[in-house]
Amino acid sequence: MSASLSRALLLYVHRTVCADMPFGLLGKLRHLTVWLGVPDADREHAEFVPPPPEEVPEKLEALLDSWNRRYAELVASGEDEKLEALARFHHGLLVIHPFMDGNGRVARSILMQQCIDILGRVEPGLLDKGTQYYQALKDADGDDFESLKELIQKAVSG
Repeated sequence: MSASLSRALLLYVHRTVCADMPFGLLGKLRHLTVWLGVPDADREHAEFVPPPPEEVPEKLEALLDSWNRRYAELVASGEDEKLEALARFHHGLLVIHPFMDGNGRVARSILMQQCIDILGRVEPGLLDKGTQYYQALKDADGDDFESLKELIQKAVSG
């Protein structure tokens, strides 16, 4: 599956892993401006503001194309390079924030499949989704992927 990621596949994963969401949001790219932060925070005080919705399709296609072009080379590379690519793709997908809700679930689902396809193993329950995970994503915002790579490594080491 990881060898040819597509928008259609991401939309399918969204419909599958977010089945508890309102039907009108399932499998659809976001069409509104959003921001993340403490409850009731306005955009100006947000912790994170993803790209505007009109940029989502192009940014998503660029991320997927880049992954797909590098896939064969990546499979043949060393583990550290694989972990780096996995961390960068995961973070990149979350930064684009393509859906109104469920972005984390979709990104983690894709990551788990990528780990199986590229590293041959993963223990999904071992991927920390708590404080360390969110700190690792913040570190990645500053182009430091070491913490995120370590979390992924733990999940594949079992």
